[in-house]
Amino acid sequence: MLTKASAFVLFMALFIGAKGTASPQLIDYQGFLKNSGGNPVTGTVNITFTIYTASSGGSSKWSETQNNVSVVGGLFNVTLGTSTAIPDTVFNQSDRWLAVSIGGTELSPRTRVSASAYSMRVNTVDGASGGTINGDLNAGKGNFGISNNNEGSYSFVAGEQCQAKGDHATVSGGKYNRAWGTFSTVGGGGGANAADSNAANGSYSTVGGGISNSSTANHAFVGGGKGNSASGNEAVVAGGWYCTAGYAQAAVGGGYKNSANAVGATIPGGFADTASGASSTIGGGSFNLASGFNSTIPGGRSNRATGSLSLASGYRAQADHAGAFVWSDSTEADFSSSAINQFNVRSTGGVRIYTNSALTAGVTLAAGASAWQSVSDSTLKQNIRVVDGRDILSRLMQLPIKQWSYKAQSPDIEHIGPMAQDFYAIFKLGDDDKTISTIDPAGIALAAIQELYRTQQSLQQKTAEIDNLKTELAELKSAVSQILAAKGNSVSSGDLASTPSSATTRPLNSR
Repeated sequence: MLTKASAFVLFMALFIGAKGTASPQLIDYQGFLKNSGGNPVTGTVNITFTIYTASSGGSSKWSETQNNVSVVGGLFNVTLGTSTAIPDTVFNQSDRWLAVSIGGTELSPRTRVSASAYSMRVNTVDGASGGTINGDLNAGKGNFGISNNNEGSYSFVAGEQCQAKGDHATVSGGKYNRAWGTFSTVGGGGGANAADSNAANGSYSTVGGGISNSSTANHAFVGGGKGNSASGNEAVVAGGWYCTAGYAQAAVGGGYKNSANAVGATIPGGFADTASGASSTIGGGSFNLASGFNSTIPGGRSNRATGSLSLASGYRAQADHAGAFVWSDSTEADFSSSAINQFNVRSTGGVRIYTNSALTAGVTLAAGASAWQSVSDSTLKQNIRVVDGRDILSRLMQLPIKQWSYKAQSPDIEHIGPMAQDFYAIFKLGDDDKTISTIDPAGIALAAIQELYRTQQSLQQKTAEIDNLKTELAELKSAVSQILAAKGNSVSSGDLASTPSSATTRPLNSR
């Protein structure tokens, strides 16, 4: 009977030093066998080898039987894994035990599996697959993928034919990508050839992904998209196609062929927009140009804001003067400012301005009209009462009407009207004594006209009455003259007043 008087394991998993060569997944084992009499065995035996999870009992992780093992003077040598491969997963835990069985009987004790020479190869891992790293992975630099170039100190490269030349540079993946700036980063992307590569060439610059993107200045950023370029320090292109941020702190959010080519210029999106004035902004739209300092185009199409601090919006609006505001409707024609600090609106469909949420107070300007119309519906008014025309006319006569010029205008431009203080003191109308509403003077004028009309009507009636009296008086004179003539007394008309009359008087209209 064979017994295991002595068995020791010399298994060395040796990693071959050549690049790309993995562990041979084989274990060399040497043992010594004696028979029941204590004598070394010579001959051939069948041996079963099993790796367990414990020194006794436990579960089997791997097993194989090697037949006709040669034993000479008690010694035998075998290579485990030659008939049944030993997978990496067998050693995913450190507590592993090798059991040897001959003729169905397990020899005792089991041998604990210890580290071998191949385990020292972990300083450089070749051809590894599977498994989990639970702790930190510390390395001076990383190179994952194929045909990559990692020249920077503490740099990292992953992907295919990618380059990290800057110290602490990172290429996380993709193909033909380049991180040449110090602390630069390319997240991924790239394309089928070098022309499609992403490049982060500025210090601390970043390209998140996409294709044919570049951040060539310090701290520049391109998020993704295609053909985008951030070439100014701290410039940003978030995405889109063929967009550029060419000056410091310039930014393009996305869109197509948008260009922010001045310091602090900004374009969130749109199509073929250009912000070339310092701190200029285009909100969106297409074919817009903001070239003035701090100029703005909220959106629309074919607008331009060339004046400093100008604003243009809509369609074909042109703010060409400093501080000009131009809003243009969809009319197929240019609409331009004509002076600095000018407010311009083209609204061929009319204008409505309301001062409350219910749209019951405000003014409108109808399409084609040249005068404002105030909301004046009787159902929107309260505290309505008839005015005293005589009182209005009397007060109006107290109101000084003067000729004057605004201090804000040229002295050559003059106006006629009352002062707000006088108007408020006499009529107590309006919000305060600094302004005069256009409604109140019109109402006062109408009330005064009505009162003057009534006065005129009264005068016309009195004039008619006087004319009647004159006619009756003339008739009376003629009658008296005839009577006196009949009596033979000739009395001139001038003496008629002294002619004796009857003691009894009567009204003329009672004759």
